[in-house]
Amino acid sequence: MRGFVPALKRIYENLLVRRKKISQIYHRHIDKVFFVDKINSEEVRDILISNEVELLILTSTPIIRSIILDINGLTIINAHTGWLPKYRGLDANLKAMRDGHRSSVSVHKVTKEIDGGEVYLRENFNIDYKGDILKQMDEKELQLSGKLLVEVVNLMIRNVLKPIAQSEPPGKYEPPLTKRERNKIIRDLKRTL
Repeated sequence: MRGFVPALKRIYENLLVRRKKISQIYHRHIDKVFFVDKINSEEVRDILISNEVELLILTSTPIIRSIILDINGLTIINAHTGWLPKYRGLDANLKAMRDGHRSSVSVHKVTKEIDGGEVYLRENFNIDYKGDILKQMDEKELQLSGKLLVEVVNLMIRNVLKPIAQSEPPGKYEPPLTKRERNKIIRDLKRTL
């Protein structure tokens, strides 16, 4: 699912399908939802401050910069598609599968360190290597991200949200995989059948 045509499909999915699904999930639990073109902007900073936003929920977003991170009283949580703290950055689930681990989603607090904040919830999911691995990953990541984000918000509302005690050291931040690396991982996974 990587390449020009798949990239166009993912843009469509992110702009229309995912946005709609995420919005439906959040509207059940949150009063206001804003969609903006650039998250690290004065527009977003102004929206957050003028609406006295205390919680910003992210999924599939770029790295959050100081213009947003430095807002007083704002907590930012993210659904990261990978097992934190071990697999940080992009392509985390493919890297995990490459290393013989399962795919997962982790919900964490966003800090200046990329994928380095406190982890609140995380859960693994299975992939059928006989099928379309990337399509399954996309679908399961989206579904599990929504579920875990709602769980975290509910824990926050009840004032019982606590970070998971970390016994494993943080993984190093790896650059995104190249197309060649992604294809090799998928070929290798299919060979394990």
